[in-house]
Amino acid sequence: MRSLIVARHLEEAERFWLEMHKLSGRTPPLVQAAIIEGFASSKNFTRARAVWRAFVSTKTPPAAVVYRAYLKALFLEGSAADAMAEFKLFEKELRKRPAHDSGDDPGRTSVFNVVLEWLVGQRRIDDARTLLDRMKKKGPQPDVTSFNMLLKHYRETKDVRAISGVMQELVALGMHGDVYTASVLLPAVLSVRTDAVHLVLALLRQSRTVVDLDTYYTLMNHLVRADEDAGFEAAVAVLDYMEADEPEYAPTGRVLGAVLEGVERRVWSNPKLAEHYRRVIMAKMYRRNGKGVVISERFTKKIILACCENPTSDGIHRAMVYYRKHMNLKKRTENSKLDGSLWTTFLSQLIRRSEWACVDELVRDFHESGVVLPESPIRNILLSLAQARNSNVTDYVEDNTEEWM
Repeated sequence: MRSLIVARHLEEAERFWLEMHKLSGRTPPLVQAAIIEGFASSKNFTRARAVWRAFVSTKTPPAAVVYRAYLKALFLEGSAADAMAEFKLFEKELRKRPAHDSGDDPGRTSVFNVVLEWLVGQRRIDDARTLLDRMKKKGPQPDVTSFNMLLKHYRETKDVRAISGVMQELVALGMHGDVYTASVLLPAVLSVRTDAVHLVLALLRQSRTVVDLDTYYTLMNHLVRADEDAGFEAAVAVLDYMEADEPEYAPTGRVLGAVLEGVERRVWSNPKLAEHYRRVIMAKMYRRNGKGVVISERFTKKIILACCENPTSDGIHRAMVYYRKHMNLKKRTENSKLDGSLWTTFLSQLIRRSEWACVDELVRDFHESGVVLPESPIRNILLSLAQARNSNVTDYVEDNTEEWM
């Protein structure tokens, strides 16, 4: 339902909704939430409000998951006053219930977490702390996500003492944190303890988290998306630990790639530091898997997309470096056929950024490779290219074939 609305297939979404009513006589809460989320994602807040009014007009009050979706929509719209008013009504109705009544709706905490997230984002930390204390006293009980909101703020402000206080609070409540908690804690502990990685992973295991390659991958993504130098230092420390202490979980191309994507995605104030981490990761990658990992279409595509998320001109430059290196390796291995998925994905990004010199290079590679793409993608790409060319944008980037290492 959400996908149909975001894609603006409203007639299909309406038919889906009507058929559901015929079968069950009601719209399940998750579908109600998806409808609101769909309109909010497409910035159609008027429709989101109209749908909400329809849901609250029924005899059955909306479930917590629907409240959560509506509050997120209001905050996204910039209607914080309306969101807080709806939240007060939600909390008021919740307080009317007997103290022993936990109800049958486990999503109540998530409603409070939406408000916590907004308060923390507005730097209203005292208000966020008041709400968190009220949850502890009157319910619903906060979960790890609730405390992660505060940890995120304290990480950004580099308040190690406050991070320690939140961790003590978690322990007092019998909680041990999750992978995101570990990503906040690790850089702070690493500055004072050489065994920081071991301690933080032990914390994860106490929470019954299975520390495997998937866990490491998630941890890496959290660390490198924190947009701080300490996150990359911690990521490399974890990689070193995996290589030395957990050989059965030695870093794979996927885990190493997550860190490299973070390096390329970020706008660095110190380019030399970016180059340092780039070299460290590539060295580990060559030792682990050899050059074969670089020629992987999937790996190259993800790295290029990460480069394209970097809004600076250096992002496109780095994307072209990876692309050219990848193409050169394919030619040396007599595998010069161009992957259609990689080509179309990268070309669409270049067109969006009006990088016409790079577009021309990819088009030449396409013609030289002999690859055959389905008719529809080719037509769409050529139409996009023609429309972009007619926009009077002639911003060409310098053709630079510098190697990555």
